[in-house]
Amino acid sequence: MEKKRRGNPNWGKKGEGNTKSGNPKGQPRKGTAFTDILKELGDKKITGSIDYKTALAQKLWAMALNGDLGAIKLIYERVDGKPRETVDLGGEGMMSLADAFRYGVSRMTKAND
Repeated sequence: MEKKRRGNPNWGKKGEGNTKSGNPKGQPRKGTAFTDILKELGDKKITGSIDYKTALAQKLWAMALNGDLGAIKLIYERVDGKPRETVDLGGEGMMSLADAFRYGVSRMTKAND
């Protein structure tokens, strides 16, 4: 009895062009990915002791001080962290998402008892 094959039945058939990978060059070499280039450039000095990362942070703060809400939000979330989400369950007050999850799990376990 012939074993049933899994996967693409056309894979490997010659003459139909199906043997090419969807990613023929593979993962980009180290140092050529955009993130690697940004990290490398960020460490380079612009003048004296100021590097690109420091200059970018200074520019972001200047934008925030000029009233740019996007810059203000970005700085706030990076410095203080994103605020906790709350869920209104219609009861007294609000509860955090984590508390709401625990509440739901406890109700499910009580229902299964």
